[in-house]
Amino acid sequence: MKGSDPEPTVPDPVRAEPTLVDSQARRAVESPASGDLPGRLYGRYRLLEELGRGGMGVVWKAHDTTLDRVVALKRIRGEAALDAALAERFEREARAAARLAHPNIVTVHDVGLCEGERYLTCEYVAGETLDRRMKEGLSARKAVEIVCAVAQALQHAHDQGIVHRDVKPGNILVDSQDRPRVTDFGLAKDLRLASGGSLTQTGAVLGTPRYMSPEQAEGATDEIGPASDQFSLGVVLYELVTGRTPFRGETLRGILNSICAEEPEPPDRLSPQVSPGLARVCLKALAKDPANRYTTIADFATDLARQVGLRLARPRGATSAARPRPRGRGRRLALISVLGASVAVATLLAVVIYKVSWRSPDGAAPGQHGPPPGEETSSERSLGKTLASCEEILDRARESLYQEDIPHEAMVEKVEVVRERLAEALEATPRSARGSHLLGRAWEFTGWWDRAEACWKKAIELDPEFAPARLDLARILLVRSYLAWCRKEEGRATWFAEAERLALEAISQIEAAAARGGGGESDSLRLLADWALALARGDSQAARRIAESGIERFRGNRGEEEFHFALAQALQIYREQAAACDRAIALRPRHALALRTRAICRRELGEMDAAIADLDLTISLEPRFAAAYNSRGYVRREKGDLDAAIADFGEAIRLDPGYAYPYANRGTVWRQKKEWDAAIEDFSRAVRLAPDYAAALWNRGWIYYLKDEYEKALADYDEAIRIDPGYAKLWNERGLVRMDSGDLAGALADLEEAIRLDSDYAPAYHNRGRARQAAGDLAGALSDYGERIRLGPEDPTPYYRRGSLRLSMGDAPGAVADLEKSLAIAANDWEYHKAAEENLEEARRRRDGKE
Repeated sequence: MKGSDPEPTVPDPVRAEPTLVDSQARRAVESPASGDLPGRLYGRYRLLEELGRGGMGVVWKAHDTTLDRVVALKRIRGEAALDAALAERFEREARAAARLAHPNIVTVHDVGLCEGERYLTCEYVAGETLDRRMKEGLSARKAVEIVCAVAQALQHAHDQGIVHRDVKPGNILVDSQDRPRVTDFGLAKDLRLASGGSLTQTGAVLGTPRYMSPEQAEGATDEIGPASDQFSLGVVLYELVTGRTPFRGETLRGILNSICAEEPEPPDRLSPQVSPGLARVCLKALAKDPANRYTTIADFATDLARQVGLRLARPRGATSAARPRPRGRGRRLALISVLGASVAVATLLAVVIYKVSWRSPDGAAPGQHGPPPGEETSSERSLGKTLASCEEILDRARESLYQEDIPHEAMVEKVEVVRERLAEALEATPRSARGSHLLGRAWEFTGWWDRAEACWKKAIELDPEFAPARLDLARILLVRSYLAWCRKEEGRATWFAEAERLALEAISQIEAAAARGGGGESDSLRLLADWALALARGDSQAARRIAESGIERFRGNRGEEEFHFALAQALQIYREQAAACDRAIALRPRHALALRTRAICRRELGEMDAAIADLDLTISLEPRFAAAYNSRGYVRREKGDLDAAIADFGEAIRLDPGYAYPYANRGTVWRQKKEWDAAIEDFSRAVRLAPDYAAALWNRGWIYYLKDEYEKALADYDEAIRIDPGYAKLWNERGLVRMDSGDLAGALADLEEAIRLDSDYAPAYHNRGRARQAAGDLAGALSDYGERIRLGPEDPTPYYRRGSLRLSMGDAPGAVADLEKSLAIAANDWEYHKAAEENLEEARRRRDGKE
């Protein structure tokens, strides 16, 4: 009889199924050594905490057990570790850097070989990098003070014959006493070595692209000298006082061409705090030809300090080794054209000795990302003030996601006001990248993800160098990638491909931001992007490794919660998934995605009220989150609140008319209400939106079966099985349709396949027993009913069927036992109640010999 088995339901999945391993995702997180755990000894150093890692090395906070001091330990890996000649040159030049002793230089302590690896240790400095300090806003005088201190440190290095070659904000630490400290002489060149012993050969490009000198950009390593450091420090100065770097480009080649061929916009045109004199000094340091820069970096500092009335200690003169003979530049602009995409940028891992924060960069500090070049108008000046005040509120709003004591509704109201102010300001001055970026943040916080994404794309269009917009765009692309992965039941190939596309697009933005100074946020987002890519490629094992790596790497910092959430998606047990979400939510109580995932887990664990509470909070945080309404509707349906479920599914459809899940889920509610036509209509809409949505097809097929429309039912089950041939439930239900339509042979074949796919799938034994009984195989039917009872002894129906069969076969005592059992465990509204009572009465009469 129809309906004898549990009704099919539409899944609302959390998990991914593992398929092929994604080697790229694996490489992103492979531990360099299985023993790399805090507390283990590495030579004489006890590893305390991983501080950072990059393509060629990893940095640990470590304890020097011999000298009883804390150090930063850099372990060199990758090609540098495998190439003996390269490693030897690195060690020789690192030892040269260890000669430096200056209050504004992080001291190199030791270099050596341990466990087959080259390593370097240096002074551990608690502080933050200059690129982070820049976000707080710096006056012109403060910027000059920092640059002059760095210049004096570099002059000391030059006096010792050492050129840094990678001067950038990320390699300048600001310590707890607000003192700038130059770090990472990993690319340092010892001018006292013979030319053949330098770290790189002619033609290699060394440094960080946006901060390279022209001679570095062209790979003219024999021309790199102290003037190269001066140029890079000039770039840093320019960025500190304007909020942007002077040379632009969408690609590496574009950046290098800009450095070599384009003159920077005078900084006093970009920021009112830059005096003409300060601009003159900055541009002199940025001269294309080293011969046109200051004679020494100390001279640069002296002239710079003069512009703000700063007094400097008398610098020591440069040695002859510190100044190579300038060469002509006639060949240089031609050289860049042959570098192209094949140019090799040789970098070593910067010694990052601060904790990385999750807080996305918010653009240049207030007043520092100036208006477009040209005469500043009153509207532009007004915009700067508006942006500064709006940014402050947006920062507080972002922080409120971590604090339960700040009323969310009140914060949303404030951000809505900010959103209106920004929109009005941008009407007057529409070409502000920073303004578009902030407007995107306001749209995002108030739940309009699509409008936020459009604003960030506009900001990038206005200023391709504006890294914060790229990072926020990448973040929203990763959210979209994850949500696409969640829709895999609508069509695995389609939505996995979409999730992969979005993850790769996010990676492109992250890499572009990193090339423009994205900082630590680029690192954490890139790791999350690798996780999203692993999910999209069906590799839950790689996704899990990435998530666990992120938890360890960012432990104790903002952003750790993202990796607990990521881990939840890669786990396979609901209780473990919920626990991972608990950890994410403990760190950020208003983590909407983690709340929704935990709600799904709680629903599967039978904790319906807790699931509803999580989803209510999710929706209060993200009122336009269609998937959250879909999930809440699912829980409400399970609780029996069918009208509320229909309302939630309807809202999900209103917010995202292309979302197939809520149509299918609403169809199951119509089915429960026995409104067959409404159910078929919703399932049909789901199939039109997602032709490979197997669950929608077999749910519609089940309705057709209940309506005795066997041909339509079989067509839907045929298509569902084509899409998902490994699902035993589909073979079982098509077997039912075939059996009731009179195709016993087809039914038996389907039910055999269901049991082959899942030998513990109880309904298939029950239904095969029915088919065997109809085909006259009574012994086989008895065996199947017995197996069904073994797998699910709480169900009265197989007892009824076996008892009735035993009665027909003359086994009255066996029939009595089975029928009594069925009635003992059956509810009063059991559909076979009356038939079981009648058969039991007959079996008792026969047993007692009354017939």
